Amino acid sequence: MTIETFVDLRGWFHERLEACLSKRGERAAEETRLYLVELLAARGLPTTPTKEELCGRPLAMILAEAAEAEGEDRVRLFRGLGDEALYTAGFFSDHLEHRGITEDYVARMGGGAYDTVSKLAE
Repeated sequence: MTIETFVDLRGWFHERLEACLSKRGERAAEETRLYLVELLAARGLPTTPTKEELCGRPLAMILAEAAEAEGEDRVRLFRGLGDEALYTAGFFSDHLEHRGITEDYVARMGGGAYDTVSKLAE
């Protein structure tokens, strides 16, 4: 067994993301790659606002809160919903299935949240 040590989780996730994209023959814009690496690295830290505020809460509750919020809070919550859905679907799909939650539901929640953030940014 080999134990890998990384001072910065970004490097570790960057290597894994590049390997995954290569293996699948997928391409992603550099901005997308950076966003994913940052999202994943933040999840590895002991305390981040997203984890404290959103992690473990049902996506529908986050959606309801985001829909009622205004201004920067609205953008932050919708983005957090998208991030939470992306992370959850990527790492916990088996857990979702056992709870009767489809990946399609999670993908639609996340995609809709990111779409809303995009529109709010216009």
